[in-house]
Amino acid sequence: MSLAEEFLRKNYLLENFFYITVAVLSCYDICLTLDREVTHVWKSQQTMATVLFFGLRYCQPVNMVLEILGRLTWSSSRSDQSCSVIVHLQMAMDIIPLVCATVLCAIRISAIFMGSRMLFSAVAITGVVNPVIYIYIYSRAIPRDFGLSSYQTEYPFLKVIADYQVCSLHVSQSRTAYVGWMMAARAASFIGDALILGLTLVKTLPQYNQQQMGSIKQILHRDTILCFGILCIIDVIGLATGFFPQLIEIWQTWTSTLTSVLLARLYLDMREASAMEAATTLVESSCTLQSMSFAVGNVPLEPGGYALSVELQD
Repeated sequence: MSLAEEFLRKNYLLENFFYITVAVLSCYDICLTLDREVTHVWKSQQTMATVLFFGLRYCQPVNMVLEILGRLTWSSSRSDQSCSVIVHLQMAMDIIPLVCATVLCAIRISAIFMGSRMLFSAVAITGVVNPVIYIYIYSRAIPRDFGLSSYQTEYPFLKVIADYQVCSLHVSQSRTAYVGWMMAARAASFIGDALILGLTLVKTLPQYNQQQMGSIKQILHRDTILCFGILCIIDVIGLATGFFPQLIEIWQTWTSTLTSVLLARLYLDMREASAMEAATTLVESSCTLQSMSFAVGNVPLEPGGYALSVELQD
C-alpha cells in the first residue's frame, strides 16, 4: 500500500472516530435526561411544541445511525441504490431538526415579548435561511458509493482499493462554490442565534437583578442566555474552520448534534420550571385555604335572616 493510500485510509478512520463520538454523545445525553422527558413531556398534554421537541430530539440519533451505516458497511453490501436511500434519509434528518429548532426559538421569543408577531417573523426568517441553503446544496448533490478508488480523479497514482467504501455526496458545483454556500449557511445560523441571544438579554437582563436569587425565572433566564451563548461560539468556530473542506461535514454534524442537545435541554428546563411554578402556586393556595376558619354565626342581616361569617386566622 502506497503512502497516499495509507493517508486516505487513516483519514477515513479519523472521520469515523469523530462521527461515532458525536453519536455516543447524543445517545448519552438522551439517557441522562430521559427521566425528565418522561415526566414533563411524555406524561403531559401533547401540543405542537412537544411535536417540535420530538423532531429536534430524535432526528439526530437517527441521523447518527444512518451515518454509521453509511461509513462502516463493507463493499459486499454496498451499492449506489443503498447509498441513495441512506443519504436522502440523512438529508431529511439534517433539515427537520433545523426547522423544529427555528420554530421553537421563534415561539420562545414571541412568548417573552408578549406575543410579538413581528419578532416571531424575524426569528423565523433568519432561522429558516440555514435549512433553505442546505436544501439547495442537497438538491444539487448526487448520492454515490465512494471508495478510495474515487480519489483517482485527483490522485491518478492511486490503486483501486475496493474493500472499504463510504456513502457520500458528489456536489455538482465547484469546491469553492460548495465552501461558499456552507459558509453562508453558518453565517445565517450565527445571525439567527445572535439575534435570539440579544433579544433575550434585552428582555430579561433589566429584570434579572430584581428577581429573587435562585428563583425559577432567574434560573430559566440564565440557562437561556447560556444556551444561545454557546451556540454562538459554536457558529464562530464553524466559520473559522469552514475554509477547510475536510472539516465541513464533520463540524456540521457536531454543530447539529450540539444544537439539538442544548435546545432539547433548554426545552426540558422550561417545562420543568413551568411545572415547579404551578406546584408552588398550588401549595401557596392550599396554605391560604387552610388559614381560613369558617363558622356559621348568628349575625342577623335583617329580621328573620342569618349570614355566614368568615374569620381569617394568621
